[in-house]
Amino acid sequence: MRISSRRPPFRHVVPLLALLLAACDNPVEDHEEHPVGLIVFNAQSQQVASSTGRTVTGSITVPRTGPTTLTVAVVGEDGDRIAIGGELELRAAVTGGVATAAIQNRNQVVITPVQTGSGSLQLTLLHGGHEEFNPLFPLTVAP
Repeated sequence: MRISSRRPPFRHVVPLLALLLAACDNPVEDHEEHPVGLIVFNAQSQQVASSTGRTVTGSITVPRTGPTTLTVAVVGEDGDRIAIGGELELRAAVTGGVATAAIQNRNQVVITPVQTGSGSLQLTLLHGGHEEFNPLFPLTVAP
């Protein structure tokens, strides 16, 4: 019985793959966009408020007559928008008892007025299960 000394043609694949993996410690997470802020848009797609971390500019006003849907965009370090989903999760709550908030379609917040007055809309962005930031946006329910 004769044993062949020829090596299989894929013998270079394993060392090459090992070299590629060693070149990048974590090819997914190291190159992932990091969220730094939020932009809030009204039902007419106009920007009404934004935040970088906990620093907030603008305010939100909704009518007492019924639910209002706001759209939230997550902004990355380079200014590009990042899709909410996967490791990013948005949560919402209203302080002051003037309204309730519910998340819809991952990036929309439905504000349902309870009474006229002022409070705050707290948007919390979770990234990989931990809280990135949770700014408080001034919220007014107008008569």
